Amino acid sequence: MILVIAGLETATGFLVGDYYQKQALHNRNIAARERKFINQLQIDILYNRPAKQLSPYLKQPEEFRLASSAFQNRLREIAVLLSTHNNSGEPMTLPGLQPLLEDYQIKVEKFEAKLAQTAKEIQPLTLSPSPQETIKAKDLIITLVRGKEFVEFVEFPDQLAEFAQMAQSREQQAESALATAENIRIQISIASLFSSIALAMALGIYISQAISKPLSHVTQIAQRVTTESNFDLQVPVTTKDEIGVLATAFNQMVSWVKKYTDQLQQAHQNLEQKVADRTQQLNQTLSKLQQTQAKVIQSEKMSALGQMVAGIAHEINNPINFIHGNIIHASEYSQDLIELVELYQYYFPERPKPIQEKMEDIEWDFVSQDLPKVLNSMMIGSERIHEIVKSLRNFARIDESGSKEVDIHEGIENTLMILNHRLKEKSDRLGIKITKNYGKIPLLECYPGQLNQVWMNLIANAIDALEESPNPQIKISTEFDNDWVRVYIADNGTGISQETQTRLFDPFFTTKPVGKGTGLGLAISYQIIVDKHGGKISCQSILGQGTEFIIQIPRTTRLNLKQLSLCA
Repeated sequence: MILVIAGLETATGFLVGDYYQKQALHNRNIAARERKFINQLQIDILYNRPAKQLSPYLKQPEEFRLASSAFQNRLREIAVLLSTHNNSGEPMTLPGLQPLLEDYQIKVEKFEAKLAQTAKEIQPLTLSPSPQETIKAKDLIITLVRGKEFVEFVEFPDQLAEFAQMAQSREQQAESALATAENIRIQISIASLFSSIALAMALGIYISQAISKPLSHVTQIAQRVTTESNFDLQVPVTTKDEIGVLATAFNQMVSWVKKYTDQLQQAHQNLEQKVADRTQQLNQTLSKLQQTQAKVIQSEKMSALGQMVAGIAHEINNPINFIHGNIIHASEYSQDLIELVELYQYYFPERPKPIQEKMEDIEWDFVSQDLPKVLNSMMIGSERIHEIVKSLRNFARIDESGSKEVDIHEGIENTLMILNHRLKEKSDRLGIKITKNYGKIPLLECYPGQLNQVWMNLIANAIDALEESPNPQIKISTEFDNDWVRVYIADNGTGISQETQTRLFDPFFTTKPVGKGTGLGLAISYQIIVDKHGGKISCQSILGQGTEFIIQIPRTTRLNLKQLSLCA
């Protein structure tokens, strides 16, 4: 009878514990579902905030059509997400959230219609845009961004922030309640265990010495279970009397405790895994946002640089052409005048005294020999300026946004020409020694302006690394093998640590002092080589021995990019 009571007590305890655990688990699942939905909706809306992203494509009809279509598709995805949730039959339990979501679904649909209408009005203005049509298109975008529909669309994540905090608080409370329920169940199990042990000990007072030893054995096992938390221990069942029943019940109870403990551990592991997965998703989203920001900053910087270089090249080119052309005539005229004076000297060796004194005063013999040299040096200088202007124009390649076949050696030489002042500016030494080992490279199909940007970043970084080097050297080598072009840019500077090498291509990572580096150069170079050209870029460096960057580009970049898009 006593054993029956103990069994009923234990079963009741487990039922109560299971009820509270299931209730707490249900509440946690509801809170987690609402929090995930709110967070996903916030991320989707924030990702689609920059409606001004249509502006850069106003002069590119097809690109504008694709960009506006993509933006509308993302709005439809948000509308579908809201519609699917609102019609799922599982309304939000947070007070006031469900009506807010239903109202926002209508606002999203209105903004989607407004965006479609605006894109339809702008599309004809991008076919052959004049300055007036471009301004008109930008005004339409500004009107869209300042409109009520857009404001209501982008401000909604701020309204969701409070509900997100409430959902997170509910989830934490549910997690706490779940942990409390699990603790209660364990306490009930342990209390039932000790209750059964107490009843067994009470029976030991009334039973004979013959059954006291098996009962003592059960007690010992129970004590080991509680002290060692070893739920694999079992009491041997040797009889079918009350002691045997007690041993069987004890073994079953230990098995139940082990089962529920394993379930608790599994639930804890699942929770940790979910937290880790969510953290990874947030890190990936942050990385994408940083990459997008880096692209925008670099695009604006290169656009401004291109305009400035084009203006400088144009302003310098006109006067230098005038000087270069006139030097040729001045050289011819001076040679004619010298020949005339020499002819005069030949036929009139006896010159009047004033003429003789004047010739001695101006050192005619030296002037007649030095003047051609001076004019020749002026000619060389004007040609040098002309080459610098040509290098600036070739480096910027303002009018070449598409891919074409080019000689990469020309781009590298243009970069060295532009950086020539930095290569020779060392006052305490002769400058940085440049060693070039160019292989036989065929024309490379690429985006030349962007590749020039890579050469500029890598060579400028090499120059920075050589500031403290006593014998600064930069070695540039190229080779072609198996349809791959390889470029090696090495310096004998201070080198890079292994820890730093793992983060070299991360956006906004830099080891330079504040104001001397943005952390975008190598990140943009990586995107140009890997994403834009389907190539590879790597770094090999040893502290104190220098650094070498290896760039590999497939010869047929366009075909490679098509294959990448098909794989994606």
